[in-house]
Amino acid sequence: MRERAALRQSMNRNRFLPLAVFLFLLGLAPAHAQQHCYAQFQFYSLPGRPDSVHFNPAQTTPTTQYMWSFGDRTYSHNPDPWHRYMYPGMYIACLTVTDSTAQGTCTATWCDTVVVGSVNPPTCDARFTHYAAPNNPDSVHFYPMQAQSSHTAQYRWSFGDGTFSHTVIPWHTYGHAGTYVVCLTVTDSSAAGTCTDTWCDTLTIGSNPLHCYAQFQFYALQGRPDSVHFVPAQNTPTTRYHWNFDDRTYSSGHDPWHVFAPGTYVVCLTVTDTVANPQGTCTATWCDTVVVAAVHVPTCDARFLHYASRTNPDSIQFLPMYVPNPHSGRYVWNFGDGSSSTSMTAWHRYAHPGTYVACLTVTDSTAAGVCSDTWCDTIVVAGAHAPLCDAHFQYYANPHNTDSLHFYPAQAQYSQSARYHWSFDDGQYSHNRDPWHLYAHQGIYVVCLTVTDTTAGGVCSDTWCDTVHVATPQTPVCDAHFQHYVNPHNPDSLHFYPVQSQTRVNARYHWSFGDGQYSHNRDPWHVYAQQGTYVVCLTMTDTTAGGTCSDTWCDTVTVATPPPPVCSAQFTHYSAPNYPDSVHFYPTGVQHSRTATYFWSFGDGGTSHSPSPWHTYAHSGTYIVCLTVTDSTAYGTCTDTWCAPGMVIPFVQIYPNPAINRVSVSVAGSEHPLTLQIHDEKGRLLHSEQTGNGTRSVSTDGLSSGTYFYRLMDGENVVATGKFMVVQAQ
Repeated sequence: MRERAALRQSMNRNRFLPLAVFLFLLGLAPAHAQQHCYAQFQFYSLPGRPDSVHFNPAQTTPTTQYMWSFGDRTYSHNPDPWHRYMYPGMYIACLTVTDSTAQGTCTATWCDTVVVGSVNPPTCDARFTHYAAPNNPDSVHFYPMQAQSSHTAQYRWSFGDGTFSHTVIPWHTYGHAGTYVVCLTVTDSSAAGTCTDTWCDTLTIGSNPLHCYAQFQFYALQGRPDSVHFVPAQNTPTTRYHWNFDDRTYSSGHDPWHVFAPGTYVVCLTVTDTVANPQGTCTATWCDTVVVAAVHVPTCDARFLHYASRTNPDSIQFLPMYVPNPHSGRYVWNFGDGSSSTSMTAWHRYAHPGTYVACLTVTDSTAAGVCSDTWCDTIVVAGAHAPLCDAHFQYYANPHNTDSLHFYPAQAQYSQSARYHWSFDDGQYSHNRDPWHLYAHQGIYVVCLTVTDTTAGGVCSDTWCDTVHVATPQTPVCDAHFQHYVNPHNPDSLHFYPVQSQTRVNARYHWSFGDGQYSHNRDPWHVYAQQGTYVVCLTMTDTTAGGTCSDTWCDTVTVATPPPPVCSAQFTHYSAPNYPDSVHFYPTGVQHSRTATYFWSFGDGGTSHSPSPWHTYAHSGTYIVCLTVTDSTAYGTCTDTWCAPGMVIPFVQIYPNPAINRVSVSVAGSEHPLTLQIHDEKGRLLHSEQTGNGTRSVSTDGLSSGTYFYRLMDGENVVATGKFMVVQAQ
């Protein structure tokens, strides 16, 4: 606090030093230079890099020469240089500008105080969240939960299916349903050091409507790490929620906010649903570790930037250089002319030119304390400049309608008060800024534009004329050549389209398909009722101001008999993560038509007519599952039946979750030896052993607190997978 008070006193003592230096040097400059040269400048530092400062002069012209002195014995002649200070501290930066005009030579100097803070090492945080597209659950959007401190941060995503991405917020589409371990590695570097962080999470592709999903996400409020928002996975409106925040408090809300004391907590969500599951009631529990940091005393920094409007130099925008917490910070601006504002960023218009001292006071408060800071700067408000009018214009003709011309001013930027008057030399006028005009006759016209503008600095007016040659519109060209292709699934359905890709909007088309049917569409589809050979003709007509064209072209089309349908009943399946009794079946054979029917026999008396059903087995055991596919079209009927070999449905349970000293894995209904694997969040294999029916207990003494993943393997096949928490005694 003493060091900050000393720095504040030093800044107050030097507050008006730049103004004193400016006034001293201003007295040495020639009298006529005071009206032409402006050396005032602004500056700001790069976010996360307070040692890198960007300087911007208030006004630039092509003939101006610049001399920057940064206060650390370094200099620059660039108009708006970047400068890197080697050490934190307070520097007096000065700009001297020199300019030569027809009235003579002017020079001016301006100085300001630059406070350079220390460069902190970068901080990396690889935590992320994700959500699936509503209509494509296999397409997932990933994005970091915490924005990195600089633009140099590098991202590497591993999606768990052998693919990667270096995009900050990628979309990824999974080719197959299943469970994937997705990892993000963030790396960043600055002059103060390098950081890296990796974080992984489990992602399940493919949904099971017969089960509840208790997975949830959470995030802390910016500037308030003790206030955490919990958001569950998507469930039905009838789902009931029970949150256990591990601090002897609970909630039944859908997505509650909760305030923690600093520490590490294992938060659990239990969901229960009955209506959504016609086969009974489902329940599920999910736990995750929440690390709550202490709430820091807020830091206030009232330094600010300002710049004048280019067209209204008496209108100034003020904006703070640092906004640590935009939700709780309070701002009070004093503009030095008796007016004020409480907006975070403010525009202010001064009634008179002059020099003003503008001040900003920032206050902020959190549960840990209150801060306040005030900073002032000198504002020089120049008088409004007289406007400049330039009536030079350009034009071009419509390539399809040469009698239609587009006019637009050559000077791109005018004030909003500028007025335009176009005279097209055919008795027509316009007050639009950049009008289109259609001439009724060819010929030579003298087009004139008058521009008038009025500002607080005065009035200007300018007129300019140019000769315009309006040519006769060309006669349109028609080309009726066309092509076609056959629908691969319906060879009697053909698509016709013209070869001439660019046509006028008023062109007309007449198709004759050779079977008594017609169309006036540009590129129609047509279905033939019978196979055979047909002569298809297209007649195209077009009319413009330059004339009319017409063209007809015919071609022979052969329509083949579609083949009969082909049926293939082969299928595959997989179990839902954590629920090996719930199995998803889907065909893997040829693609059938929309008229195909499916009949599934699940080997336990259950059946389904869905193309890709989910089925829940009530008991462990071996089942023979069969699929019969039938398809009929106008060209025949097919049927096929395929049965999978004996399918083993084991039951797997892992408890307790979270585990403290040991975790037990219980298996029932398996007919083969299984391999139990335990992985950490980075996918590293930590434990592997043979197991089978019964209960196997594994010690967790060698594991640190966190999230781990288990997997039961039957050879190369995954029987069950899931995750559990380990909490070590403090």
